[in-house]
Amino acid sequence: MARKVEAIATPALLVWARESSRLDLNFAAKRLNVTPERLQQWENGEKRPTISQLRKMATLYKRPLAVFYLPEPPKTFDVMHDFRRLQDGERIKISPELNQEIRRAWERREVAVELAESLENNTGPALHVERSDNPDQVAERVREYLGVVLQDQFHWSNKYEALNAWKSAIEGKGILVFQAEKVPLEEMRGMSISERIFPVIVLNGQDSPRGRIFTLIHELVHILLKDGGICDLHEFGKTEDVEAFCNYISGAVLVPAPALRKEPFVLEHERHQYWSDDEISALADKYWVSQEVLLRRFVLIGVAPEDFYRKKREEFLAAYADQREKDKQRLKEVGGHPPVSRIAIRNNGLLYTKLVLDAYHDDNITASDVSDFLGVRLKHLDAIEHAVGR
Repeated sequence: MARKVEAIATPALLVWARESSRLDLNFAAKRLNVTPERLQQWENGEKRPTISQLRKMATLYKRPLAVFYLPEPPKTFDVMHDFRRLQDGERIKISPELNQEIRRAWERREVAVELAESLENNTGPALHVERSDNPDQVAERVREYLGVVLQDQFHWSNKYEALNAWKSAIEGKGILVFQAEKVPLEEMRGMSISERIFPVIVLNGQDSPRGRIFTLIHELVHILLKDGGICDLHEFGKTEDVEAFCNYISGAVLVPAPALRKEPFVLEHERHQYWSDDEISALADKYWVSQEVLLRRFVLIGVAPEDFYRKKREEFLAAYADQREKDKQRLKEVGGHPPVSRIAIRNNGLLYTKLVLDAYHDDNITASDVSDFLGVRLKHLDAIEHAVGR
């Protein structure tokens, strides 16, 4: 009979995974088909589970297998300080879907830190922003920091190329960019983890590409402020408010005021007058932003009245909701799904995916580890490597 292979898992991670899943010892032992005494021995480090038993634990606790090999439990995502999640003085209860994405974001970041140490490739953002800084000057610094040239932005061929270009610029600064798929858009547009090494931005895949672009820059500002959390992006108030501050800078990065003022449409337009939908749409398409963001920039540079923006914003929101429903219906009619390789890279981000693949090729992790870290079956590994190389 073949000898069973023991899993060299960290005992503290076994305890953390069970307790953070809110399972008591007896219930977990019953589901794992072992005695409570045996599970206690695993958690105390007196004995070790087999790899097969560890896989059962990973399934029960809804954790990637790789997390059990971390040296210590990942940090808990702290929303207690995050006033953006408060409503009428009470904390908003987050959905299981959002809770899972928060947990996965922390776990993948921990994996990235471990892999980067083995690859001697530890990086982090070199730019810091203060709330007292002038937002227009911050926007200039952020754009220079990312190295995105305005003329390149104008030559992107579509909204997906625009989104990927901004993501690439941010990942190039050592910031992990993930995408959530099942979180309601009304609950979360984006969130961020503002750690020094490998901070994280999570976008909501249910949002439009242009919406995700705005969220991407918004969350980047939170990271530069060292103020991570969960955002809905609804606030366009005074820049003294952190959400409005991040919104202002995001819009200014994407649509710089000096460039916008030089646009022929703007030069020819009378100040504080209404704009046609065609005019708004044309410039929004040029900068690859939503019509709402473009019109808000008009207000801020003084070429459109505030009341016009407020009126049009309601129309835009209704149009966005209608378009999302049409897109969902079209997907149902067309059927099929993107290749698993594309989904894996999109949800894990190119930076994280490359870290995992590089560690694998340097023999620091196994093919099975790659499967766990990326959340895919081994049969998709070649396609993922091909897509990353391409």
